[in-house]
Amino acid sequence: MNKRGMSLMFLTLVLICLTIGAAIQANKGFDVETFNNKFNWTHKNITVESQPHLGNAVESLVNGIGEAYFSIAKWAAVMSAENPTVPFQLLLICLMVAIFAPIIILVVKLLVIIFLLTKEVIQSRKEKKLLQKK
Repeated sequence: MNKRGMSLMFLTLVLICLTIGAAIQANKGFDVETFNNKFNWTHKNITVESQPHLGNAVESLVNGIGEAYFSIAKWAAVMSAENPTVPFQLLLICLMVAIFAPIIILVVKLLVIIFLLTKEVIQSRKEKKLLQKK
C-alpha cells in the first residue's frame, strides 16, 4: 500500500474517532458500556476458489483492519466519555477545513483571477470610451 492509501486509512480512523467523540459529548445520557457491547465486528468470509491463498490473505486483511477500527472506535468512545473537556467538535471542524483547504485555496485563486480579469476588461473599456470622446 502506498503513502496515499495509508494516509487515507489514518485520516478515516481519525475522522471516526473525532465523530464518535463529538457524538458522545453531544448526547449527555450516552451509555458507553452499552455502545461497546453492541458495537462489534462480524468476521467476513472471503473465498476465492481459483486462488485460495490470496483469498485467505484478503480475508485476514479485511478482518484485521475492520476489527482494529472497531476496537479503536470503542477506545475513542471511552476516552471521550472520560474526558468531557476535549473539544471534539472543534477538532472535527478543524480537520474538515484542513481536508478541504486545497480546494478552498484553488477556488479563492480562481475567484481572484476572475475578479482581476473582469476589472481589467471594465477598465480597458472605460479607457477606450474616454479616448474615443477626445
